[in-house]
Amino acid sequence: MNDSDLEDLALIRSFQEGDQAAFRKLFLKYRRKVIAAFIAQQIPEDEALDQCQELFIHLFERLPTLSIQSSFSAFLYSVVRNKIIDYYRRLKKYRRLFHINPDDFCAENDQETNSENLKQYRKIVEESYFDFIDSVEHCLKALGNPRWQAMITLWLEGCTYEQIAELLELHQGSVSSGLHRCIQIFIECMKKHYFNL
Repeated sequence: MNDSDLEDLALIRSFQEGDQAAFRKLFLKYRRKVIAAFIAQQIPEDEALDQCQELFIHLFERLPTLSIQSSFSAFLYSVVRNKIIDYYRRLKKYRRLFHINPDDFCAENDQETNSENLKQYRKIVEESYFDFIDSVEHCLKALGNPRWQAMITLWLEGCTYEQIAELLELHQGSVSSGLHRCIQIFIECMKKHYFNL
C-alpha cells in the first residue's frame, strides 16, 4: 500500500469513529476522479454529477459498516464501474420502451420472417408498456395523499396548474407548492421502481 492508501484507510477509520469531516476529505479527494470516470464512459456531465452524488451518499451510508483492508481507490473504482454498468442497463431499458423501430424487425421480401419479427416487436413493446404502467400505478399509490394523487394524475394528463386548481377547487398557490413536492416524490419513486436508479 502506498501513502495515499494509508491516508484513505486512516480517514475511513476516523469516519467510522464518528468524524464526519473525514468523509468530506475522502469526498473532496475523489469527487473529480469519479465524475471524470463517468464522463470518460460517455455519460453526460449532468448525469455524471448525479451519479457521483448518489455514489457518495451510498458510501456515506455504508462506509460505517464496511471493512476495507486494501486500497480504497480500488474499492471505489469497482463501485464506479458497477454504477456505469447499471447506468447503461437502465438506459437500455429506457430505449427499449421509447426507441424501438418496428422497421428494424423487418427483412426485405420475407413475409414469414416479418410476421414473426413484428410479433416479437409487439411483445417487447407490450411488456415494456405494462411494466411502465405498473410502475406509474405503484408510484401514485406511494404518494398516499389522495389530493396529491389527483394533482399528479391531472399533471400527467397535461393539465396546467390553473386547470388543476380549478378542477380540484384549490388555490393555484396550493397546487403549485403541492404539485412541486409530489412531482419530486413521484419521480424518485419511478427512478427506483421502474428505472432501477
